[in-house]
Amino acid sequence: MMKLLAFSGSSRKDSINSKLVQAVADLSQSHQPGKVEMTFVNLMDFDAPNIDGANASRPEMPHQVIKFRDLLRIQDGFIIGSDEYTGAYSSVLRNLISWLILEDGLGGTAFNNKPVAICGASSRGVGSVRGHPALQQLFLTLGANVISQNIRLGTAGSIFQSNGKLTDNVQTQLLDNTIAKLLFPAE
Repeated sequence: MMKLLAFSGSSRKDSINSKLVQAVADLSQSHQPGKVEMTFVNLMDFDAPNIDGANASRPEMPHQVIKFRDLLRIQDGFIIGSDEYTGAYSSVLRNLISWLILEDGLGGTAFNNKPVAICGASSRGVGSVRGHPALQQLFLTLGANVISQNIRLGTAGSIFQSNGKLTDNVQTQLLDNTIAKLLFPAE
């Protein structure tokens, strides 16, 4: 059984991207029933102090970062949702990744040689288009196998039904294709 971890880089309660990642996670499990074990986490549950000069040289990693790292290490792949924050990705995600790099180095992180699918939506018209290149580059630097077909769905209003399920069949098909690439990268 393939173990996938899904999370959003957002710190907002009721985040569009958290809802999107949850919908993609649900779709992954329905796409391959009994073959995918999906775990969804909220990064805000891993309350890590910001890295600064004082704690960057400190060898002790915060307990919550260790908990996140250990969870990452047992996964076979990842689905990550993030919208765009001034042309980049969220500081919550950046801070956790920085702690992992500080501890494990670039090639030693839990993302090394594992598939990562990146998705994103926004309440604004540009969606997550401007932030994804930076996020994609980050995960390539960490040694991940980034799924080439990133999911950039645009505005949230056209993505979800009132029950939280994805709307458009074309978007669902796009997600199915991305999920297929995540689950079966060689095919």
